[in-house]
Amino acid sequence: MKTKMLKTKMLASLITGLTAVAFLAACGEDKPSAADEDDCFVKAGVVKVFSPRGGEVFHVGDTITVKFAANYGMGTGFRIRYYAGDLAPVDLTEESVGPEAPDGKRCYEEKVVLKASISGFVASDEAYIRVHDYSSQTVGDNSKTFKVIE
Repeated sequence: MKTKMLKTKMLASLITGLTAVAFLAACGEDKPSAADEDDCFVKAGVVKVFSPRGGEVFHVGDTITVKFAANYGMGTGFRIRYYAGDLAPVDLTEESVGPEAPDGKRCYEEKVVLKASISGFVASDEAYIRVHDYSSQTVGDNSKTFKVIE
């Protein structure tokens, strides 16, 4: 009788544990997992950069695609900046890009050129892109790091 009760309790604990795991998986996290990396749905107040993905090697003069999603906007669009390590950022766009008030349900792609002729642009082993609201640098996201060579 005790063995049967013990097995019943163990089964109940297992079911409770599996239910908790299923619930957590269904609810998700604030950050996408590697499998969801291109899931363009983002919550309110968020900008998420999907590419560059990190580890790429680009040459000065290359055109690259910046892919991002956003659920934020003050009606001014977005700015794309290039960072070479800790140096001051360089604007890769002359004016705002992307939608003025995205709803966080799709990705946007912008092509930018890594131009040596842009004042302050330098090659770097630790470069990254930042996409942020045109009027607020605090609301944005950084790509993973990549290399830019001559």
